[in-house]
Amino acid sequence: VMKVFIAVLVLIFSFQSWTKAEDIRDFQIDGMSVGDSLLDHFTLDEIEEALKLVTYYPKSKKMKVVPFEANNSDSYERYDFHIKDNDKDYIIYSAKGLIKISVDKCLNKKKSIISDIENILPNASKRNYINNYGNAYGKSEAHVNDFLMASGDIIRVWCQDWDHNNETVKSYKWWDGLAVNVSSKEQIDFVNKEAY
Repeated sequence: VMKVFIAVLVLIFSFQSWTKAEDIRDFQIDGMSVGDSLLDHFTLDEIEEALKLVTYYPKSKKMKVVPFEANNSDSYERYDFHIKDNDKDYIIYSAKGLIKISVDKCLNKKKSIISDIENILPNASKRNYINNYGNAYGKSEAHVNDFLMASGDIIRVWCQDWDHNNETVKSYKWWDGLAVNVSSKEQIDFVNKEAY
C-alpha cells in the first residue's frame, strides 16, 4: 500500500501521489498513520512521558489524546494521537499535526490547503462548519473542513481558536493554530457519540 505524506509545508509537492489513496491508512502525518503503534515512532520512555499530559473528553475515557512535541526536522510543531485507554499496544486511531499560527493567518492558509485537497479528492463528501467543542472549553471554537471517505474515515483541516481564559485550555497550554488530522471512523464515532 502506498503511503501518502500529509504535511502542510509540503502539500503542494505531494499531491500527485494522493490520487491513488483509498483509505485513511494511506495517509501520513510526518510518517505516522492510523493503525500504527506509537511504539513504531517513539520510545516507551517518550510515550510514558507523553501519557502524563493526556487529555480525556468530558463524558468518556474510552479514548484519550496523547500529545508529543515534534523534532525540528518535522513539518509540524506538535502531534496529538487518539489511542484507547489502557491499550498497551498504543494503536493510533487518529493522527494530528499542529502548527502554531494566528487565527487570521490560519484561515487564509486553510483556504489554500482545502482547495488543493478538493483537487485531489474530488469525490469525497465535504463539510464546512464551526465546532464549539460542546461548550466544554469556554468560548473556544474551530473552523473545520472535513473530507469524508467512503470508508467513513475523515481527513480534517481546521483552525483552532481557543478561549485562553478557560481553565482546561490554560492548564494544557493549548494554542491557536492550524491542524491537519487523519481519523478512523471508530475515532470519529467516539467523538460524535460518546465524548461530549
